[in-house]
Amino acid sequence: MSAQPRHRKAWTPEEDTYLRAHANKLSYTTLSLAMGRTALTIKQRCSHLGISRTADLRRAVTTNKARQGVRPNARMRDVREDKGTLFDPSNPEHWARLRAQERALKTTRPTPVVNSTMHGAYTGAELRAFAARPGAMDAFALPSRRGGVRYYRDGRVEVVA
Repeated sequence: MSAQPRHRKAWTPEEDTYLRAHANKLSYTTLSLAMGRTALTIKQRCSHLGISRTADLRRAVTTNKARQGVRPNARMRDVREDKGTLFDPSNPEHWARLRAQERALKTTRPTPVVNSTMHGAYTGAELRAFAARPGAMDAFALPSRRGGVRYYRDGRVEVVA
């Protein structure tokens, strides 16, 4: 039985030294181009050697000047300056800003909001007392029967003989 051929390229001490020197200066993609290996292989070797990256070098990959310092896959609505920072529920300043926006909306729109299918003013008809045909709710006065027992809505229980 012959030995299996090794498909992976062995790491040399020079490559390890190069990784230690440049891991926090270059991104995995740049290191992979310089060393002739894949970015995943570079990342795994750094992990194996115990090299921890202190800089987030994904931010350096950005080439668009309007999005400088932003992750390449960040959504534009998270980045725009006019929106400010994202909403943080633990930050009281965010809540104050939201309340101020709501107050501004209330003062600018004194008329009620209506949808396109409404005709006239809203009266809240569904909140009024039930007004159906007389006798329509009489069935609710009758008990439920489970086995030989009748259960009334007011809490009474009768055993049927």
